[in-house]
Amino acid sequence: AQIEIEKLEEEEKICTKRLQELNEQIQHLNEEIARLEVQINALRAEKERIEDERNRQQQLLDQQEDILEKQNEELQDLQDKIHAYEEQLENLVEEQEKLEKAKQELEARIHELNRQIQHLEQEIKETQAKIQQLQQEIDRLQQEIERIEEDLQKTLHDIQRVEQEIRQAREKFSQLERQQETLKIEIDRIEDL
Repeated sequence: AQIEIEKLEEEEKICTKRLQELNEQIQHLNEEIARLEVQINALRAEKERIEDERNRQQQLLDQQEDILEKQNEELQDLQDKIHAYEEQLENLVEEQEKLEKAKQELEARIHELNRQIQHLEQEIKETQAKIQQLQQEIDRLQQEIERIEEDLQKTLHDIQRVEQEIRQAREKFSQLERQQETLKIEIDRIEDL
């Protein structure tokens, strides 16, 4: 029985020791649990903080994406406008080139017309000089014609006067012939006596 008691006491000691070890392990585990709970709480707080930061950053990202989308739309609109302006500018450049070419053609035409005008003005001056010269010649010829007409009238008058004198002379000659014939007849008659 003594052996049995000793054995039981030994087992009790072993159990007590084991219990003490288990209590120490439990205490250690409780400490570890407490430490882990603190760490978990810290991690949860950090997680919550990170989630809040994530949500804030997500909101900021959403805002930035909205801004970026608007900016992209504005950029696309500006690019479209730039493209339209470039096309307009290209058209304006082409139109300017056409206008410049037309201007050069007009300037060349104006230069040619000015040259022709100067040539025509010179011809007009020469023609006016010729007209003046011809008018002077016409005036001279008109004066000559008037003088000749005066001479002609005078000559015609002289001719008429001479013709009148011729008629008068013929009449006088006829009268003398008649008188001569009468005298001859009278002489013959006297001689016959």
